[in-house]
Amino acid sequence: MSEADIHTEKVRCLGLSSPGPHAVLITIPVDTRHTTADKKTAEEILKMFGHNVKDFVLPVFTKADQLRENFVTEEKLMRELDGDLKQVIETCGGKYVFVNNKAQNTERSTKREKIFAEIDKISTKHELFYQSNEYKEIERQILQIAKKAFSEYTTSPVERRTLYNTNKQI
Repeated sequence: MSEADIHTEKVRCLGLSSPGPHAVLITIPVDTRHTTADKKTAEEILKMFGHNVKDFVLPVFTKADQLRENFVTEEKLMRELDGDLKQVIETCGGKYVFVNNKAQNTERSTKREKIFAEIDKISTKHELFYQSNEYKEIERQILQIAKKAFSEYTTSPVERRTLYNTNKQI
């Protein structure tokens, strides 16, 4: 992606998630060799949303069912993580969850509840949602548009025309 495309996508994401996300989930499959690409993804998120987003990032290890098939525990995988991925986990405050893609019924429900509980912890520990200066600016713009739409709705046609001409100059 070009820098311009990345910027456009960033602005779109910020607008869609305004006033800010409760958490940012990074999915990491356990069945692949972890490379510096995982670290780069985390660095891009920090760069895109600001360094403070690290408190809102929750790494989610997927395909945990394959660990069982290979007689590897979640604890063993975490102990044996390579340096780059271990650093990502540490940067995110050491929090993470595992998801068994083949889970059914109770196990699936339990894992889903665990993810939501982690998101709730993140929201409670910090703020309700992550917000940077960019989010605040987008929120200000959204409020300005909403106020304008509301005032146009509640005014007469003559007042709307005057209001439109005034706002057009902004």
